[in-house]
Amino acid sequence: MLKTLYQIQEDYAVLTSELLENEGELNPEIEQALEITEEEFTAKAAAYALRVREFEGHIQMIDREINRLTDMAKRYTKAKDFLKERILNAMLQFKTEKLKSELVTLSL
Repeated sequence: MLKTLYQIQEDYAVLTSELLENEGELNPEIEQALEITEEEFTAKAAAYALRVREFEGHIQMIDREINRLTDMAKRYTKAKDFLKERILNAMLQFKTEKLKSELVTLSL
């Protein structure tokens, strides 16, 4: 059964407590258990590190997409503002307070 990093840490804490109870003497059982815990930790930490890298890659892709969409939104906003200004100027030039078509109604 695969252990979580938390379980590995707990096992290590128990082993170090046993070592202290044994007055710092390292017996073969504790030594072997410590080696296994260290190996499990190394494997688990490496797996975690790979997931961290994967997440960092996703974050970079998301950040790039956010920037792309932000730039796109700015372009659309600029174009919208330009068109609204043109409509307003034309309505003022033609002294039109209200303009109605089949699809839209515009008013000052």
